[in-house]
Amino acid sequence: MIQGRIATSLKWERLIYEWLTDKSNSNQNLESKTNFAKTTFQSESTSLNAVGISNPSLRKKVLEARTMSCYFLSKYKKHVDKTLFNHINSVWIDLIDHWTLSDHLCIDAFANLDLNQISYTKEIKKWVKNENFWRRRLSVTIYLKHLRKHEWAGLLALENIDKLKEDTNYYVRKSFSWVLRESSKVMKENISAYLINNVGYFNKTELHEASKYCDQGFKTELLDTYDQLKIS
Repeated sequence: MIQGRIATSLKWERLIYEWLTDKSNSNQNLESKTNFAKTTFQSESTSLNAVGISNPSLRKKVLEARTMSCYFLSKYKKHVDKTLFNHINSVWIDLIDHWTLSDHLCIDAFANLDLNQISYTKEIKKWVKNENFWRRRLSVTIYLKHLRKHEWAGLLALENIDKLKEDTNYYVRKSFSWVLRESSKVMKENISAYLINNVGYFNKTELHEASKYCDQGFKTELLDTYDQLKIS
């Protein structure tokens, strides 16, 4: 067992060394250049970007390990408590460099916490104004697994979406329609009212996705209102 772990460790050390010393990696390939430009445009590049952009296989292994950690958290949910939340908040979140880890934290770890507690909501509200766009995204998506069971989850998510509705970051905005759509399954009137009153803050695709489970008549009214607003 120990020999196997040592062998694996040496394998990764050798892989990293070969990557660092390979002159062919001095320039990014076309696909990586595109991803790098996109990420840089949206936010500062993080450490995992620096490694993963040039070496997709290494990036994939890191993501797989972190995602597996989230899976373990879901399997041993009785051990997910405030202490773990504090650890994730202080360490894990700032290591996020891909939507996969961000969303798995919501689905596998945060799903097992009573996020309606003041200590949690107070901290999550801080994420809304954080420079790290993953924290801003998490301030909305963190309530995903609670939406169908608790109205407070939808209301808290909606409150944070409202504070972020002018945010231009791609990953933050992608969270809006997802969470609004899921929330509408249990609080349709609230979501419908919010969308029609804030139609100007969303693009047509976001409105279409967010209103997916709303009544057809409302969806038609919503998109017509959007079109009229754009014309005027």
